[in-house]
Amino acid sequence: MSEFEVIHNGRVSDEPFSNYLFEIRRAGHCVAELQHNYRGEDHYIRVDAFGEWEPFDGILEGGGQKSLRLSIDGAAQLERRLSQK
Repeated sequence: MSEFEVIHNGRVSDEPFSNYLFEIRRAGHCVAELQHNYRGEDHYIRVDAFGEWEPFDGILEGGGQKSLRLSIDGAAQLERRLSQK
């Protein structure tokens, strides 16, 4: 089980089909932000609130009636990025 929690945080804009935003938290603190398009594809992440959005594939599992969570690979990728901060 991942130590990260994925929290839905709205949308990029009020425009139809705008990207969904998420916070990725560890121990209750936001450590990264994630966004994806309305189909759940094209994931992007940033680990610094003022940083650049970077492509980030294979990060999420779940959706629909299941809670979103980081995949094992996604959690490992995020750990590597956080350690480079």
